[in-house]
Amino acid sequence: IARVTSSIIHGHTVVLSQCDEIHESFYDLFNQRFTCIDEFQHKTKKYYAQIATGNRVSNCLVHPEFQCVVVLKYSELHNTPAPFLNRFEKFHLSHESFLTEVEKEHNNILIALLLKAKEKVKT
Repeated sequence: IARVTSSIIHGHTVVLSQCDEIHESFYDLFNQRFTCIDEFQHKTKKYYAQIATGNRVSNCLVHPEFQCVVVLKYSELHNTPAPFLNRFEKFHLSHESFLTEVEKEHNNILIALLLKAKEKVKT
């Protein structure tokens, strides 16, 4: 939680994977429930979100460039509450998402060869 909080303050991008147990700590942040403080002398606004650590809640400055990516396995989606998923933009990525068209064709050929080999082993 401390490392994520530091990234929130400094405007880094955080990738959370297999971190279900800490999602609740960032409830206000993920719901974009911020407290806005006007700094009139600097003509700026600062945004704070409440971060929970155990039974302690503290306000955390949210850098305007902070971003959070939550990675879920496709098999985990049915166990993930819809309200949590609705807090984020959603993208479906697989290994094929990163392949060129030629690599996809090679991948398909390789899969076909493996399936043929598997069938021959069965007989």
